[in-house]
Amino acid sequence: MAGQANIVEDGIDRIQSAFESAEDEFEKVQKRVERRTKEFRKSVKEGRKDLEKEGRKFQKRVEARRQEIEQQIEKRVKSVQKELRKYPVYRQLEELSDEISKRIESGVDTLLGGMQIATRNDVQALDKKLNSINRKLKALEKTQKAPAKAPAKTEGAAA
Repeated sequence: MAGQANIVEDGIDRIQSAFESAEDEFEKVQKRVERRTKEFRKSVKEGRKDLEKEGRKFQKRVEARRQEIEQQIEKRVKSVQKELRKYPVYRQLEELSDEISKRIESGVDTLLGGMQIATRNDVQALDKKLNSINRKLKALEKTQKAPAKAPAKTEGAAA
């Protein structure tokens, strides 16, 4: 019986030892996981910073290239315009365009006048006049308020 008790005790000791060792291993694994998680987060954070930095660099390159292309296009357009101006047909077209614009403006003014609708220029002129009148009115109100206070005090004293 004593032999069996020793075997049972040895078994229990082994099981306890295995549990303790399993706990130790679990703690080690848990620490490794925490360390690797921390390293991973740090790596992701650094990666994000690198990506953002590269994104900004790329954006600057794209913007510089866009400006380059824009300048080239403007230069080409000016060159084509300069070439076109050399032709008499271009001058005739400009003159016709100016004449057509004037006729259209005149027709619109006539139409609006006939319908008694104010043109943009009429509205702008009225707006300027109203602003001027408002400024003068405010100035008048200020001057009337200042002297009005003094006579009000004298009237109260006389009564």
